[in-house]
Amino acid sequence: MKTRKLCLTAALMMGLTMTMSCDQQDNPVNNGSTKTDEFTTQVNCQRNEGDEWKDAEIKMLFKVTSEDPAEVKVSDCEQLTGKPVKFTIPETLQATMMNQGQEVIKNYAVTAIGVMAFYDGDALTEVVLPSGLKQIEGFAFGNCKSLESIDIPQSVETIDSYAFDGCTSLKKATIHGNPTLTASSFPAETQLEYVKE
Repeated sequence: MKTRKLCLTAALMMGLTMTMSCDQQDNPVNNGSTKTDEFTTQVNCQRNEGDEWKDAEIKMLFKVTSEDPAEVKVSDCEQLTGKPVKFTIPETLQATMMNQGQEVIKNYAVTAIGVMAFYDGDALTEVVLPSGLKQIEGFAFGNCKSLESIDIPQSVETIDSYAFDGCTSLKKATIHGNPTLTASSFPAETQLEYVKE
């Protein structure tokens, strides 16, 4: 079977941009199939420099988890050390690719934060989660020692064990909805505040 190189250029919400490439087989994608294609992107964030916030680029690795529906998860995030970082995870990304001479545009929803995606992100002080997020996997934010609070959107269904393990500054987690979580999802000292919509 022939393989082809797909070169994709994507525009993320809120001014985020990326370029991605992956190898795929020529066979069609089945409905609901799980994909493991990965791509790296440069993502704008806000990095605190004294009293000013400046744009900076952070490398993020996304993994395609499904083509129908089109979904991805954040599987790794680099360069979250050093100066304090305020970071927004995009809700969707719009990919434009050339496939056999035809331009194809597809929107991918960011639905999961993968295992250890932000692990050891010492500089992460604040993160805004996408409204369509469904799952926060184990150790996703492990050892993010500067993270002070987190707002969990209503769409989240599952927060896996140790998702916020080692987040020693995390004093408050505001939870919208009623996700499944374990006693070890958050540090023992984190105050969980449930908000009824």
